[in-house]
Amino acid sequence: MGIFNADLSATTVDIEAGDVGYVPKTTPHYVENTGTTDLVFLEVFPTDTYQGVSLATWLAHTPTRLVNEHLNTGERFLADIPKTKAVIEPWNRMWYPSYGINKQSGSETGSEQDQIN
Repeated sequence: MGIFNADLSATTVDIEAGDVGYVPKTTPHYVENTGTTDLVFLEVFPTDTYQGVSLATWLAHTPTRLVNEHLNTGERFLADIPKTKAVIEPWNRMWYPSYGINKQSGSETGSEQDQIN
């Protein structure tokens, strides 16, 4: 789980089965499954109203030139980000190329060559 702190730093925490993670109120955060089994978790909201703001939503609705100049993402990356909001998004390797999957072996790899093929 990653937490974006008010002082512009970020904290990453590894959470395992049975652990409890806490995110301070109004703190932007994300949850990523880095394991090999399905991630199942309970998220508790202290309010009756759910308000989600995703990084993908921010990027999709920010002028392409601005995003590309700051993040060097390229036109294809930005074009592949959905323009509509979904509560749960399927995994998209294009968004996180460092988590490549070797198409021949099915194993995870960080190899640029495997990501290109």
